[in-house]
Amino acid sequence: MDGFLVPRGYFVTSGEAHDGASELNAFDLALKDAGITECNLVEVSSILPPDSHEMEPIEIPKGAITFCVMAKTAGTLGERVGCGLAWTWGTTGSGERYGIVAEHHSNAPAAEVDRMLKVKLARMAEVRGMDIEETKTCVRSMVCEGNYGCVVAVLVYVP
Repeated sequence: MDGFLVPRGYFVTSGEAHDGASELNAFDLALKDAGITECNLVEVSSILPPDSHEMEPIEIPKGAITFCVMAKTAGTLGERVGCGLAWTWGTTGSGERYGIVAEHHSNAPAAEVDRMLKVKLARMAEVRGMDIEETKTCVRSMVCEGNYGCVVAVLVYVP
């Protein structure tokens, strides 16, 4: 169908940061660490188009409207923050192949975030009647050292 924006590719990035001023500043610095702080991020749900492919991160023009799936957790001094994404390709019973992405936000260590992502992704596949292929994950977890801390994991769609 014409008129729909269907991404041709995607990449996954992540970042973490501490800041003394505010949670928002810690989030901005985590995006900077991930290399996507100069984008206008628009969060969308989590389907990878059938013809898209994973690619290396690219430089995005400053101010570009950038669609993404984002996991983010922020906290304060001494608090653990964790988040992540899991993604996979799968095939439905009718032979349709496309990808799905799960996100998780918590105050858990990396291993627990990874476990929960795989549980969520398996459930998404089950609901769709999908047999899935290799699952990939991107997880960040840390203890906040500044007044504020933030971790992000982001799947960025490329037009």
